[in-house]
Amino acid sequence: MRLKGKQQITPKFSEEQAEKCRVPNSKIMLSFGCVTSNKNYNFRYFKKDIRKNLNTREALDELLEKITSLTWAEASNLSKHEIGGFELIPFEQMTPIQINNLDITKDTGIYVFRFNSNACRLCGVKDKYCNVLYIIAYDFSFKLYKHGS
Repeated sequence: MRLKGKQQITPKFSEEQAEKCRVPNSKIMLSFGCVTSNKNYNFRYFKKDIRKNLNTREALDELLEKITSLTWAEASNLSKHEIGGFELIPFEQMTPIQINNLDITKDTGIYVFRFNSNACRLCGVKDKYCNVLYIIAYDFSFKLYKHGS
């Protein structure tokens, strides 16, 4: 995983952190309760294109099936181009969006997973102590953050 413009960082998965979580050593769990209400970065983006909505949701299902079959340690060993692999970017590099029910600072690491043949991104925040990924946004148009060249 890589912070844009920074050296590669390997996240630490300590036993102390796992002890603070009620479900230690489990697979990645997902929460959809923090998805932004900004229609450019949630599934209302496809309101007028039901076919594209369905195709994207099918690709998302494939990603979610893969993510939830992995531990964070396993996911961190995958390339960001592999399904279930991710990159990490600071929240400050994203377009400002309203996120409810989650404290996010500009240096909060956002986990970015590619899906739909790398055409879309799922963005989330990992809980400090547990294996939960709080999904905060989807990037369907490469406008949520600078994607580089």
